[in-house]
Order: sequence, then structure tokens, then C-alpha cells
Amino acid sequence: MKKYDVIVIGSGMSGMTVANKCASKGLKVAVTDDLPYGGTCALRGCDPKKIIIGA
Repeated sequence: MKKYDVIVIGSGMSGMTVANKCASKGLKVAVTDDLPYGGTCALRGCDPKKIIIGA
């Protein structure tokens, strides 16, 4: 069984920020998400919406 210091639920901007900060401090980090890697904003929310509205 693998052991982690921190488990981050969600791979969006917030989750990845937390994961990277913890990993930079030497903690063993796992990231999990049941949807595609990248989170809502990048894949289905803010960014795609801005591009569509801009067009």
C-alpha cells in the first residue's frame, strides 16, 4: 500500500496549486479526480467560455 502525506481531490487550478506547494516542501502528494485532468475551469468552464464569447 502506498502512503501519502497529502491527498488532493480535484486537479483544477486550486488543487494543483496546493499539490505543488506541498510537494515543494517535501511532502508526498497524490492527486485524484474523477473527471479529466485539469479541472472545470480549464476544460469546461472559464477558459472555453471566454474563447466562445470572444469569437
